[in-house]
Amino acid sequence: MRAPLAWARQMEEQQMYQQTATSIAKQKTQNCNPDSHIQCAPYQPQYALVVTDELAINGYDSLTVKVDSVSNAAAVASSIRKLGVGAADAQSFIKSQLAIFNIIGAVLGGIGGIALVVAAVGVVNTMVMAILERTREIGVMRAVGAKRSTVSRLFTIEASVLGFLGGIVGLGIGYALILIANPIINKQLKLNSIHTSNIINLPVWLILSVIGVTTVIGMLAGLYPARRAAKLDPVEALHYE
Repeated sequence: MRAPLAWARQMEEQQMYQQTATSIAKQKTQNCNPDSHIQCAPYQPQYALVVTDELAINGYDSLTVKVDSVSNAAAVASSIRKLGVGAADAQSFIKSQLAIFNIIGAVLGGIGGIALVVAAVGVVNTMVMAILERTREIGVMRAVGAKRSTVSRLFTIEASVLGFLGGIVGLGIGYALILIANPIINKQLKLNSIHTSNIINLPVWLILSVIGVTTVIGMLAGLYPARRAAKLDPVEALHYE
């Protein structure tokens, strides 16, 4: 909304009626002694409209500077700061918001690291339980000629598949959260007149990295159970109940 400067200045003026100094002084001289028998005439105080220019006293709270190009906004803001006043442009606001998101990302990354350790322990536990449940199966495989390296490789691949599937499920949950968060963030950016959207995304390198890391962690977590399965004695494994 645009308004003439004179009209806008009037909106900042404070107007109120006050009793004039002459009226106050005259009213004091009209005070009667209550013990006197002289009847005093009633006095009507005089008021005058007093206008206070708040802009002249406090100045402007803020000013909006319009630049001819977005690329010049940072340079203009820097020039304004040299005058001894604060200045902010949309790019600096975005950078501050990105800094906040980076901190949040670091915290979430730490939580994700802890989750990966817990997941690795879970994979080890799952594979150990799988070995106990499939001891006779392992004994049969060894009895028909399967090498220890073959048994170890099978369980290592199984653990890697568990890590791979865990990464896929995690990416699916993350993508669902992005679909929820982006509209909320876009609304806030629009309210602040920032013409950008969908600042949270899943780049291809991140998707491949997550899948690769979870697969490797699953494989490493499955090495101990795989070696344990490979070392099982075929005779004892066939008699295992």
